[in-house]
Amino acid sequence: MSPLKKFLLAGMSVCLLISGCSGHGDSRDHPSKLPKNFIRTDAKIPDPCGLISPALSEELIGLKVGRQTNTPEPNDASTDVECRWDNGGLKGEHRKQGTINLSAHVDLMRVVGGDPYSGAKIHYRSYTAGKKCNAIPVEAPETCWYVESGVSLGVVLQKNYSTIWLTCDASDSPSLASKNLSMVASRAATEILAKLG
Repeated sequence: MSPLKKFLLAGMSVCLLISGCSGHGDSRDHPSKLPKNFIRTDAKIPDPCGLISPALSEELIGLKVGRQTNTPEPNDASTDVECRWDNGGLKGEHRKQGTINLSAHVDLMRVVGGDPYSGAKIHYRSYTAGKKCNAIPVEAPETCWYVESGVSLGVVLQKNYSTIWLTCDASDSPSLASKNLSMVASRAATEILAKLG
């Protein structure tokens, strides 16, 4: 089978996962209720606000604690969880300000056979499409950091069934000066991977 056909087949499988498997109740204890040719993954839904350290978020935007902005759907084929750190400018010596958004996409079911991580890889490609990506030297199958309009730093990585996308908009943060971007991206990716396990 050609690589294009494999890619299209994987894409169709993810579409089926997303559109055809949600809303069927809790099928974790009832394998017969899973859609045909699908199995549960062993993926865990992470706490998105715990994927980076308070020290890193404070360094970037002057705020230690983020706020989860949605509720995961543990019975669906896949789920997204998000966290946002939003600092309009704290009083104090540094008066840093900015926002960090972190989204974790997790595949909770997958098609039997083929590449078990194809769904996460497709999400990685969609998050990085059209971006001028720079590799991050960490232990993950897919990693990228980039800068674009409205984003001081973006970090995307894929590991097993999870795809993580972090964006930071803090143009006045000394930590996000051009000379520091690669180091900060590597630090963020290392912290995320350690928490994903």
